[in-house]
Amino acid sequence: MLSVLVFSAFTIMTGFVTTTPELFIARLGVGVGVGIFQPAGVALLGDIFYETRGRAVSVWATFFSVGLFASPYLIEPFLPAFRLPFEISGAMAIIILALVIMVIPVTFKKEKPTTKLNIRNVFNRNIILLSISVFFFGIALFAGYLGYFSDYLIKGLSISDGNAAIIASMAGAGGFIMAFPIGYTADKIGRKYMVIITSLLIAFGSLGMFFLFTSFAGLIVSTFIFGAGWGVYVDLLVALGQDSVEDRIVGTISGFLFFIFNVGTIIGGPLYEALLSEGFKKTSLLSVIIPAFLAVLFVVFTKKMTKSTIEEHPEFEKQAS
Repeated sequence: MLSVLVFSAFTIMTGFVTTTPELFIARLGVGVGVGIFQPAGVALLGDIFYETRGRAVSVWATFFSVGLFASPYLIEPFLPAFRLPFEISGAMAIIILALVIMVIPVTFKKEKPTTKLNIRNVFNRNIILLSISVFFFGIALFAGYLGYFSDYLIKGLSISDGNAAIIASMAGAGGFIMAFPIGYTADKIGRKYMVIITSLLIAFGSLGMFFLFTSFAGLIVSTFIFGAGWGVYVDLLVALGQDSVEDRIVGTISGFLFFIFNVGTIIGGPLYEALLSEGFKKTSLLSVIIPAFLAVLFVVFTKKMTKSTIEEHPEFEKQAS
């Protein structure tokens, strides 16, 4: 509830700023709210759906992708009254808060730890490797798709604004169509394998988006592939991290992995800007494509986890059932 209040308030503020410092403050506030929302939401899903975490986070990712797909089209009908969409988001926040109060329990379960935590059990091999992977993805995402993809399409390839919006929206379409099948499969065959596959989709999608293709059709397909991976990669990676630690620190690990992801996002945009004098192609290779493939590499060496660690505490299984 706190996260929804924070990012909604600052989103509304974004539509009414008049100076650059005000815009920085507004976007920082949005980021703080999202930074609370992501780990809290995924940790809660991991608690409730502990053996089907892949499907749970994929539903979350599917709805996110619907919004991502629709967003390039939603503001255009309101222009030039650009503040109206921000006001609408405020009204939607009130509805969301009401639903949270009505539907989501305050506490799903309480746990009494039976052993002391060992730092090696918290930051084990999986958590370290997943942290490095999601760090590189954060760089690639904010340097590429969220940072400069529209500039690359419009200024680098001279694509019209309308076609650029259609291409960009394909990332949302990819996540919407593929997130749940990927999450469902992850619960069946192992979440590690699907984290690898989603990271590969991101890597090859970014390669096509920024390096291999310049045609409308090629960019549509590449962006769709990128979105199919990005749509569920981070949430599925966090679910794998939850599987890799004791159940009582699932929330802590979720927050830590999102923290490392956001460290990467801070670096991504400025890195792309710093290298942009080299041209879009070379800059994209160094700040988007190479980090995306590095993200794949580190996931490969993680240990496969077949079940959530909630089985360490069978009393909670009885409560859940």
